Amino acid sequence: MKTIRLSFHYLEFEDKADLLRVNLFRYFYIDLSKRLFKSIGSFKAGGHSIAFTTDLDKGSLEGQFNSVIAGSISGLRNSLNNRRAVYVHRNSGIPLIGSVSFSIIDRNTSLIEIKPVTGCNLNCIYCSVGEGANSELTDFVVEPEYIIECFKRLVEFKRQDNSKLMIEAHIGCQGEPLLYSALPELVAGIKGAGCTHLASDRVGGKGIGRRADNNSDSGININKRNKNENNITVSIDTNGTLLTEASVDKLVQAGMDRFNISINALEPGLAREIAGCCYNLDHVKEIAKYIAKKAELLIAPVLIPSINECEIIKIVEFAKSLSKYTKDKKPPVVGIQNFLEYRTGRNPVRQWGWNRFYRFIAELEEQTGVKLRMSESDFSITKTRPLPKPFRKGSTITARVVCPGRHKGETICAASDRVITVRRAGSAKQGQEIKVKITGDKHNVFYGENLEHARFARISRFS
Repeated sequence: MKTIRLSFHYLEFEDKADLLRVNLFRYFYIDLSKRLFKSIGSFKAGGHSIAFTTDLDKGSLEGQFNSVIAGSISGLRNSLNNRRAVYVHRNSGIPLIGSVSFSIIDRNTSLIEIKPVTGCNLNCIYCSVGEGANSELTDFVVEPEYIIECFKRLVEFKRQDNSKLMIEAHIGCQGEPLLYSALPELVAGIKGAGCTHLASDRVGGKGIGRRADNNSDSGININKRNKNENNITVSIDTNGTLLTEASVDKLVQAGMDRFNISINALEPGLAREIAGCCYNLDHVKEIAKYIAKKAELLIAPVLIPSINECEIIKIVEFAKSLSKYTKDKKPPVVGIQNFLEYRTGRNPVRQWGWNRFYRFIAELEEQTGVKLRMSESDFSITKTRPLPKPFRKGSTITARVVCPGRHKGETICAASDRVITVRRAGSAKQGQEIKVKITGDKHNVFYGENLEHARFARISRFS
């Protein structure tokens, strides 16, 4: 008998009597019966490692351990809200293009949207996807190396016409990206696309966690900021509540160029009301000041009619006050967003039309002397060649069911290296192939319906 220790970067272990809790990326977990490891041997687990006393060689041990984890990963949960969660990794069979909820979106410009995680620590009254503690949504968390590999291929595609094309990778989640514990590694890998070496740390080659052997916990260098020799800018949308000075420093070292902080009111009571939960406005203001010293800062309030209209001018003035902290002594950009009503969102008020919204912005510009109307050119966003679509709206395809969808009644299917959100999938099971009619294809984000379920529904309605 010998003792073999397995160590990981993205997995943490907690001993819970008859259960072993395995935490993935800090906020996601699966609870495993210890009996599942009986054939491997006795073990002790804690922190980022698990040690087995066993007759197995290391290769066999890794294989059996990985088999247990892989067989249980469908039970993954978000520890913040106990919602079910899906881990999207290189061996999951879930492509990274096609969904608006997770992974990568290309809207035919030099800006590429990165969505590594879902879930939020706030419960904002205006949230476009209804995110928050009481939401009945399915969460997603994506392996960073998988995102980086796909991002590199997409950058190469976009630069076929211009090898020096400036690319912006924008991390904007359906929720709060600071809940993604691998964020520094993701930023470093994106920033160094084309030159950063990525270690292959998959458990048993199955992509369930990152191995951290030989005292190396990552193949991505986050301790030295990458020079922008690859013409890649990295930005992020965040509510700022989970940021600390240390995490800002770590992200800047990894290569973060701009933080877009959402501040919707400067009156503490109203700020809490909009956040829908406990909200430390003073902390967010202080972290905004700190960011202004370290990186680019953009203040991004959402104008919610009849709720925070009077707060917007205060937010602009707050941004102006931060000029004393910035390197160029200019105030951060204020990017005011118009609240829009969404089918999946919380809609506390009726949205303004764009003409009324832009009149408001024009009046505010005159009052404050600050440019507030932003366009793509202000961020050097340019049109690029469109990513080919393997299928079009109206076409019928065969797709394989891979996981539950984000919203109730949705299923995620895969075909031709794309994912399709099927909104009426019926009783289709994971692994099953179904006939799907594509109902939406804009920007390679695909929606569809299960033709068999639709046919059955029509028969039932008229029988």
